[in-house]
Amino acid sequence: MENEIKSREIKIMELLKKEPLCLEELAKNFHLAYNYLYREVTRLKKRDFILELEDQNDKRRKLLALTNEGKIFLGKLETRKSAVAKIDSWLDKKFNEIGIDCERLFK
Repeated sequence: MENEIKSREIKIMELLKKEPLCLEELAKNFHLAYNYLYREVTRLKKRDFILELEDQNDKRRKLLALTNEGKIFLGKLETRKSAVAKIDSWLDKKFNEIGIDCERLFK
């Protein structure tokens, strides 16, 4: 589906949250071909999650950075991850109270 965001796209955004990177640096980080990563970066640009900046040291080089929309998306995602972790912990506790070993049950 077009509106879904892939896990690798989230990882790209998390890397760009730390610092702007060029596409080649991202490709090296993921051990992927430049062309494969280019498609995912293009999808993120279309969704206004990342943008291209001109490298001040090399005008030919383009850096990728998170937009405000991308930062907001990652913030919401982190909030949801935290909520899911709390629910998971609560469920583990409740299962343990009634004698169900979640670790063994869900392996």
